[in-house]
Amino acid sequence: REYTEHIYQPCLPHIFDAMNDLQCGNASNKGAKKWTSKFMQSTTLGYDNQDKLMPKLGFFPENIVGGEFLKEEGHKFPPKNLSDVNYYGMPEVAIEDYLRDAFATAKKNDEHLFLSHLTSTSHHDFSLPEDEKMFPLAGNGDWDMLSRYLNSIGYVDRWLTKVLDILDEEGVADETLIIFVGDHGLSIAEDMS
Repeated sequence: REYTEHIYQPCLPHIFDAMNDLQCGNASNKGAKKWTSKFMQSTTLGYDNQDKLMPKLGFFPENIVGGEFLKEEGHKFPPKNLSDVNYYGMPEVAIEDYLRDAFATAKKNDEHLFLSHLTSTSHHDFSLPEDEKMFPLAGNGDWDMLSRYLNSIGYVDRWLTKVLDILDEEGVADETLIIFVGDHGLSIAEDMS
């Protein structure tokens, strides 16, 4: 519900935008690189009102990519027609073109890029994209939820490797700070048998 109130602390996109304004008005900062802040996820922005929260956190609407955006016509890349991986939306691979383009454009324009990317394939119900193979932990169904969870974590690990490869391919890996943040794991009762 934070989007309904004043965000009392500036967020990084606010700070970077303020730095851009300072650079324009201060002769000693002329020539400093501008900042662009972008937020991307392959799933719906409607959950938890992210579509309303992200602009309040300082991301300009034109720099926000989400599942609804990815399915629409008239954007830089063709609409994505991937099957949803869970009840939030498509797998992360749906934003690959936009991720690559964000880094390529920042490099071409000699800008700093602040990119926030939220993954969700490893969220319940722990389904995998259709082209991914599931590796069960055991032959019976007792470990099905844990098995699906670990397989979804493996998928996201491979996706993050792909993101790191994109940084290398775009020539920005050595000048990029990456911070991984997780919120929680899986709560499954222990099997003491």
